[in-house]
Amino acid sequence: MSYTISAARYGNSENTAATITTDEAGDIAVSEADTPGLWADFLAWVAGGGVPTAYGAPARYLDRYTFYRELVTQTLYGSFNTWLASQADAVKAYFTHAPGFLEDDAKIEDAMMALRTTPGDFYTTALT
Repeated sequence: MSYTISAARYGNSENTAATITTDEAGDIAVSEADTPGLWADFLAWVAGGGVPTAYGAPARYLDRYTFYRELVTQTLYGSFNTWLASQADAVKAYFTHAPGFLEDDAKIEDAMMALRTTPGDFYTTALT
């Protein structure tokens, strides 16, 4: 079957896999190894001017326990609580009740900025 590709995004940083969006079947995962015919169609779409979205690694996640444990480990717990006390009730509720936190969340970015670190550094340390 032939598909009309309307969009695509790479599925890994090596650009050896992609998800194509087709008019006929929606999203389809493709790679040279697993779906060589569709991969050839994808490459033809690119050669014809199609521009796939670059791969973006999924945001890293810390469950609440790991997040707070890492604050203690990095001696940031007191500073974090001071910052949190100055925040709106919705932010306080988020950090109190959320089961975990994504690295790219704006609230995490604000908290890390207040703690003079970055989400990337904090999450990398927590996950190693």
